[in-house]
Amino acid sequence: MLSSVAFAANPAAELAKAKSTGGIEPKGNSWVSIQESVEQFGHPDFILRLFLSLALAVGCAWVIAWHPRRASLHDPLADLEERKALILLGVVGAVIAELSGTSQTLAFVIFGIGALLRFRTLLGNPKLTGKAIMIVVVGLACGMGSWAMAVFVTAFSWLLLFWLDSHTSCRVRIRLDETVTLDRAKAVGGSGILFELGTPTLSIRDYATLMVTLSDNTATNILIDRLGMDSVARRMQGLGLGGTKLRRHMMDTAAARRGDENVSTPDEVVRLLQAIQKSDSAVDLLKKPKESRLRKGLPPGVATADKPGELDGVRVDAGIVFARSRPYVFSVMATFLRDEGEGERGIEEMSRAAYEYFSRLPDAPLGRRIGR
Repeated sequence: MLSSVAFAANPAAELAKAKSTGGIEPKGNSWVSIQESVEQFGHPDFILRLFLSLALAVGCAWVIAWHPRRASLHDPLADLEERKALILLGVVGAVIAELSGTSQTLAFVIFGIGALLRFRTLLGNPKLTGKAIMIVVVGLACGMGSWAMAVFVTAFSWLLLFWLDSHTSCRVRIRLDETVTLDRAKAVGGSGILFELGTPTLSIRDYATLMVTLSDNTATNILIDRLGMDSVARRMQGLGLGGTKLRRHMMDTAAARRGDENVSTPDEVVRLLQAIQKSDSAVDLLKKPKESRLRKGLPPGVATADKPGELDGVRVDAGIVFARSRPYVFSVMATFLRDEGEGERGIEEMSRAAYEYFSRLPDAPLGRRIGR
């Protein structure tokens, strides 16, 4: 009877009703039911019991969903979303139990709605399916006059989803020494060398190296698939880089024509490089030898951690320049270029001017060079 008592608009009346009918009767005086349901917010024991019920469901679902698996047997990104969905479905089960009480008919009706959503609705991923089922269950609670249940479950689910998407243990983790065999169906042309090779098996570190040093489009696409665009988007949002958006794979001209272009701003690239600077391994990767307009504008021997980029009519150079006693971050984007060579020369000149300025600052921070 605990389920019925916790969810009932009037516990004593519902207990008596359960004895005579075998469950909670969702019909009756709607206004009275709603009023009594809202009054449940004033009963701490109801809120506490409901919270403990949902929390236990999350804990048990977590234990099952995070059962260890061999890394070679699954896709970490898809597996992560699957585990989140399982946790949501654990909460759905607890809510259905609270809604249905001892009424098996009502429980089967709710279960049938969930099955219909799962198999007859085109949803993007398992977690979205879990959200959809949860929304239907909350809607049922509203329609049955159980407003306290609906509001509490909505708040609980929102916080749970926020935690699942932000907690470090729920993020995709990739080992740099993990290997991936190239699928020829995913090889694309443009810059790089992987398109010319067969089916090499390389580490994530090797793919990243090819992406940075040769702007290898195939390597970049492999890393995008491995991480997932949604994960990249969440990471950029977490860094406060709302204008930096990864929307398509490399060489996907159809997506570019639709307007799904990869975009950023010079300011956000600077902030991204400042965040990257905290990782020695990432900086070392960007320091690897490569051709760039930024480097051409610097004297020999000046270390840089940079990455150039280019598209038709677009040239971009950005990086950390380790000038003597005064490192700085350089970021230039040239667009709508009629003469791409002119844009490249302009970035080179800007790099040279920036270095000349910042290299003088340690000796004359206010601009005056005394005794020179």
